[in-house]
Amino acid sequence: MRAEGDKSIFLVSEAAAELLRQEVKLPTRMVMCGVAAFQRTGSHHERACPWQLAQEGAAQLCALKLRRQLACSRSFLRQLLVERELTIAEVRSLAAQGDATGLEALSEADGGAFSPGSIALTLSSKDEGERPPFALVANASESSLELLLRQQEAGSLMEDLAGQPTVQEILATNQQEGLNEDDEADSGDREADDV
Repeated sequence: MRAEGDKSIFLVSEAAAELLRQEVKLPTRMVMCGVAAFQRTGSHHERACPWQLAQEGAAQLCALKLRRQLACSRSFLRQLLVERELTIAEVRSLAAQGDATGLEALSEADGGAFSPGSIALTLSSKDEGERPPFALVANASESSLELLLRQQEAGSLMEDLAGQPTVQEILATNQQEGLNEDDEADSGDREADDV
């Protein structure tokens, strides 16, 4: 569904689309419905689509088998989140090491440069039917792959990528803090005895 003067395309479920298309006597006015999937760009490469992927709907589009997606390892995604841009040579090198799959869908017919435009980068999973936990939106140019996120979003996704600590890690940290407090208390007692 398009909205906002054709500047955005929203992804809605079939049931929601049917509800929006209903003709009734007193319709409900929907201001916004669905998740932003594509946004019209002000400028774009002459060979690229004028629509770029929206970060909000990238994971849902990947679950619907978006063609321009790259399945990446955690280390690849972590490196891109930190550096924010990788050259084609770096991406191809990481793909050769097995850190990224699906590179052929992004390359031009001659196999050289990337076909310019938006790309969804997902965390590769062992199970092909499993929905990716999250997706990052990047822009491919002829020479590089650039992350299309604000710094705050990148930091948040970096935390998500690291995952939650295990119970053992939390307990080990708490035990270590307890030992440090006991050591400080013992050294304070010794200092008081010396005075």
